[in-house]
Amino acid sequence: MIGVKGQYSTQFSLGDEKEFADFLSDDDLLAFTIIEEAGNNLPSFELAFTTTNSRLLSRLTEGSVLKYIFGIDDNKSTTLLKVLKKDIIKQGDSYRVDVKGLYNAFNFVSNNQIKIYPKMSGVEVIKSSASMYFNTSKFNISKSNDVQTWMQPNIPDKKFINNVWMHSYIPGSFLATGITISGEYILKDVIKSIKDKPKWKLVFRSPKEKNEIPCNADYSVSSESGFINQWVGYGRTTDIRKLEAGEDYRITATPSTKIANSAKLDRADIPNRVSQFAVLNDNVHEYYWQAYYQNLTYLALMSNIRIIIGYDGLFLPDMRVLDIAMLEERDIGKELAQEQLAGLYVITKISRTYTQQNIHTNLEINREAFASISGSNLK
Repeated sequence: MIGVKGQYSTQFSLGDEKEFADFLSDDDLLAFTIIEEAGNNLPSFELAFTTTNSRLLSRLTEGSVLKYIFGIDDNKSTTLLKVLKKDIIKQGDSYRVDVKGLYNAFNFVSNNQIKIYPKMSGVEVIKSSASMYFNTSKFNISKSNDVQTWMQPNIPDKKFINNVWMHSYIPGSFLATGITISGEYILKDVIKSIKDKPKWKLVFRSPKEKNEIPCNADYSVSSESGFINQWVGYGRTTDIRKLEAGEDYRITATPSTKIANSAKLDRADIPNRVSQFAVLNDNVHEYYWQAYYQNLTYLALMSNIRIIIGYDGLFLPDMRVLDIAMLEERDIGKELAQEQLAGLYVITKISRTYTQQNIHTNLEINREAFASISGSNLK
């Protein structure tokens, strides 16, 4: 058993073999990191430990299931992991083992399927497909504006969901997805989500409320506006040919701020660019391409401003990717920095690292712009 009473507890078992039940102690563990991130991706892990049991080494294979049991004291959950890579180093009378792998849902990634989903919206299709592998109770939307017959042409469910997701249409909003280590598939209408009260408040002081998280004073901020703008940030105009009607029309994806408390994006006043010509027919819904460019644009812009921030000693099992967090910037006498960074963010990555008698959590939080920007050529 690994952990600190009242803070967190963790244990590892290999399959159902009694010999390898709870096979790691605090003394054996070097580090265990579990990573959840926004997007249609399985959670990943890295485990480093020492052992004198050579039989254990032959059991750490893709054919075995690594049970990860976690929680606080007696309130525990179990999830299953698969080993994809291991490195073994002989160190005197023991072995150092480094293991990497993914959440145990390989069929989701690798098993090709041929399916038809008649007269359903994209959100309904995603829920139906994901429910074969995950708990889908964390959707904050039940239906999108895009009913059609969706076909899965002998591709894995992960790839199919990617395609459906990007062509699912919500007027004035966009969809985001994530998978948790507990096996929950999350799909959110992001604009609907940010209208609710933030689930977490990231502070740099002693917490006063239950949802306040005391964070470490040091954090990093990065902006990729130059790259993102060249890709989607200047807006795109697409000419569409509607085959059956023989009609041509034009759609425009014009980016704007959705999360940041700012009227402007960090981009120059450059006209919309022209995208590749697209074809629309009666087999797909009328917003098929509009949905694609709208989702692509806002998902990309949401990664523009990224803050990496951390906290120690807390295990928060209810914190999930795509949760909305409020950053309360500490007052260090620089009003501009506080004005720029404070406000709402989307949690896009959660990385929890267990070491001997400690747990450290790193968060990546994102939004599309600083709260206050200036420049003579901004749009």
